[in-house]
Amino acid sequence: MTQTADIPLQPRFVAPAQTSAVERVPWPVLIFLFALIIPLILNLGPLRLSVYRLVLLITFIPSVVIWVSGRAGRILIADLMVVLMVFWMALAHFYHFGVGPSVEPIGILTLEHLGAYLLGRSYIRSAEVFYKMVWASFLLCLVLLPFGIYEALTTQNLYMSLWDKLGAVPPDVAKDARLGLDRFQGPFDHPILSGVFATPILGLVCYVLGYQRGFVSTTMLTTVVFATGFLCVSSGPLSALAVQLGLIIWNKVLKPVEARWWILLFLTVLAYIVVDIISNRKPIVVAISYLALNAQTGIARVYIFHWGWVNILENPVFGVGDGDWKRYAFMTQSFDMFWLIYGMTYGLIAGIAQTLAPMLLILSMIFTKMPDPRLSAYRMGWLIGIGGIVMAGWMVHFWNAPLVLYFFVLGAGVWMLEAAKASPEEGSAAPEEEVPSGLRYSRYAPRDIPARREASARAPVASSRSPDAQGPVTRSRR
Repeated sequence: MTQTADIPLQPRFVAPAQTSAVERVPWPVLIFLFALIIPLILNLGPLRLSVYRLVLLITFIPSVVIWVSGRAGRILIADLMVVLMVFWMALAHFYHFGVGPSVEPIGILTLEHLGAYLLGRSYIRSAEVFYKMVWASFLLCLVLLPFGIYEALTTQNLYMSLWDKLGAVPPDVAKDARLGLDRFQGPFDHPILSGVFATPILGLVCYVLGYQRGFVSTTMLTTVVFATGFLCVSSGPLSALAVQLGLIIWNKVLKPVEARWWILLFLTVLAYIVVDIISNRKPIVVAISYLALNAQTGIARVYIFHWGWVNILENPVFGVGDGDWKRYAFMTQSFDMFWLIYGMTYGLIAGIAQTLAPMLLILSMIFTKMPDPRLSAYRMGWLIGIGGIVMAGWMVHFWNAPLVLYFFVLGAGVWMLEAAKASPEEGSAAPEEEVPSGLRYSRYAPRDIPARREASARAPVASSRSPDAQGPVTRSRR
C-alpha cells in the first residue's frame, strides 16, 4: 500500500514572536560578550592573554568548522576579504620581523580579527539569537554606565580598581578633562575606546530591542547606550553617535517618504561637491577638522590623513610594519585613523581587504529585499551601528575589546541575508492546502484517489461487497 499525506508548505524564516521553541544565545557568544568588559590580564606561560582572547582561542576552531562546513550559510566574498586581510597581515609580519618573533602577534591578530568575525558569523544564525545577543550587549552598557558617571565626576576609575584586586589590569591612563568631565576609561586601555565600544550597540538597541516598543521605552534603552558612549568625551565616537541619532531621527520623521535614503544620499553628495568647490582642502579633511572637539585635535587628524597616504604609497606591498612612520617632526607616533593604519602598517592589500569586508556587507544589506518588517528593522539597526563605527574609524583608531566587538557585530548580521531569501515576498502567502483528518492508504498512486472518490459517490450503496465488484478497496483511518 502507498501512504500519502498533504503537508502544507512553510516559509523557512520565522520571526522570534512566532517561534515555538525558545532559542538561547550560545554560551560561547554570551561568555565572549561579558569577557569584553573584564580587564584582567592572564599569564599563560609566555603568553599574556586577556579574558576575551582566551574565549576566542577556545572558540576559534569550532567557528572555523561551522563556517567551512556550510552550516553558517554559503561563504561570501566579504568572508574571504577578512581571511585575505589576516593572511596579508601575517605575511607583512614575517617580512618585517622574521618567523620566530611573529608567531605570537600573528596568532593574536588572527583571533581578534578572523576569530571574532567567525564567532558572530557562525553562532548568530537566527532572529531570536540575534535579538538576545543585542540584549546582552545592552546589559554591558548598563553595567558600565554607573561606573562611567562616577569616574566622570570624581576622576577615579572605580571599575578598574575593583578588578585590580583580583589580578593584573591595564594602567589607568592620564587624561585631560573635557566639558568639565573626566573622560571615562572603565575596563579599556584608553577613554576613546569606551566611546567606540558603545558605537555599534546604539543602532542595534534602538531598532532591535526597540522593535514594536513604545517611544518612551525605546528612548530610554537608546539613552543608556548613548550616555555610556558620551562619557568618553572624545570627538570621534561622539560624532559617530550623533550621526547615528541623526539617521534614526531622519528615518522616523520621513518614514512615509519611500525615497528618503536616496534624498539623503543626494544631499550628502551635493554637500561634498559644494565643499570641494568653495574650499581649498579636500571635503573629508574639512569634515575631520570641524568634527573635532578642539582645533588642535582636528589639525592633528588632518596631518595624520595626509601622512598616512604618503606612507601607504611609499610602502604599498608590506607597509612600514610596527616601526616608525614618516611624518612632521612635531607630530607624535600615535596614529588615530583606523581606516588607514592597516594599509600603512601591513600594505595596501591588507588595507583594501579591511575596507571591502564591511562595504560589501553593507551594500548587500542595502540592496537585499527584506519584506518581513522585523527583519527590516533588524537590518536598519545593524546598518546604523556598523555605519557609525565606520565613521568613527576616520577619526580614531580602535584596538583590543572594541576592535573584536566590531568584527563580531560585522559577522553577526550576515544571517539576515539568507533569512531575507527564505522569507516570503511582500503581499504573497504560501498556498493554502487542505490538511486531511487522517492518512489515506491505497494500492494505487495518489493522483487516482480523487477520481475514485467521485466514482464512489455516484455508485449505489451496497450492504456488502459482491465478489464481482470492480475497483480497488480504499480504506481510511478516522
